[in-house]
Amino acid sequence: MNEPIAWMHTNSKQIFKTEKPNQFDLHLFTPLYTHPMRKLTDEEAIQIWDSIPLTPKEGMTGRLKLFKNEILKKASEK
Repeated sequence: MNEPIAWMHTNSKQIFKTEKPNQFDLHLFTPLYTHPMRKLTDEEAIQIWDSIPLTPKEGMTGRLKLFKNEILKKASEK
């Protein structure tokens, strides 16, 4: 079964979790990507997010795409 490797807060695009939110907060988070890979720590996800610049041309959508690609690379590392 595929599990999310990270969760993003639906109201704040800068709050991430790598553990599944509890049942009371689950509605506040969206799984970013599901794949049978290793789980990343919160620190790893935040470090990846912080390393991706927000450029006016690409905006938040472009940044999220880059984040997805980078988080997948990191999760697939052994």
